[in-house]
Amino acid sequence: MANSKQTDVCESWKQLTSEGNTHFHAHAFTRALTCYEHARSMLLQHFEAWATADDAVAALVVSYLNLADTQQRLGRSQEAADTLCMVHDRLILSMHHPAAEPALREAARRHQRETFAALTQFAKAQGQDSHVSPLVEACLARSKSGMAYMHDTHNIATPIH
Repeated sequence: MANSKQTDVCESWKQLTSEGNTHFHAHAFTRALTCYEHARSMLLQHFEAWATADDAVAALVVSYLNLADTQQRLGRSQEAADTLCMVHDRLILSMHHPAAEPALREAARRHQRETFAALTQFAKAQGQDSHVSPLVEACLARSKSGMAYMHDTHNIATPIH
């Protein structure tokens, strides 16, 4: 049974995300972005409060993908690329981090497929944008390269926890 904090965090995140979705579909992208940023911030602050690692990682992925979609709609392609790469890198790091709980590593493994697909789709949509392409291509290459960059965890994104 979920405790009160878990329920509050989940419900607040869902409410902010739903409000952001309403604004997004109404083309009120600045308002949507504000809601999505608050939802992501709350999620990151209370990541441990989610009932399961899979629920927390799923919410994390939704939060970042919503942000990236909205940033792109606002013409902020560089920000959207950064957002997509950030979440993808965090999942890859969590998959391979030796101190991560097995459930978290498995959830990260499952959900990184979604972020990889979002990055691939984003790269195709951006074409040869000289500012965005190198960042996204580098992120995709890290993902495909057998995670060789994971050996030095001090210089890359913080794993989810």
